[in-house]
Amino acid sequence: MSRIKERYRSSVISEGVIEEGMTSYTVNKGEKIVFCLRSRDTSSVLYDDNLLFSVAMHELAHVASVSESHSPEFQDNFGLLVGKAVERGSFVHRDQDVDYCGLHLTRI
Repeated sequence: MSRIKERYRSSVISEGVIEEGMTSYTVNKGEKIVFCLRSRDTSSVLYDDNLLFSVAMHELAHVASVSESHSPEFQDNFGLLVGKAVERGSFVHRDQDVDYCGLHLTRI
C-alpha cells in the first residue's frame, strides 16, 4: 500500500464524460483518476456511495499495483483494500451484481 501513498494525489481525480465505452479508469498508475459518477440513463442521479467506494478501491488497487490489468497482484491489492474498508465499517460487501456506467459488475 506504500505505492498508494507515493502516487495518490487528490487533485488528479475528476468526473468523466458520460459516453459509450468509458467508465472509471486510472492513467499511469495515478497520474489521473477518472470516475463515472452518474447513470447513463438518468445523468442527474449519482450512484450510491457504497458502489462508488467500491469503484474507488478498484482504481486505487491499480495505483498500488506494479503490474497492469487485473493481475493476481491487483486482485490481492483490491482484496486488501476491501477487507480493510469492511473491517472499519466504511464499506458493505453486498455480494450482488449491479449495472454501472454501461457495465455489468459482479459481486459488488
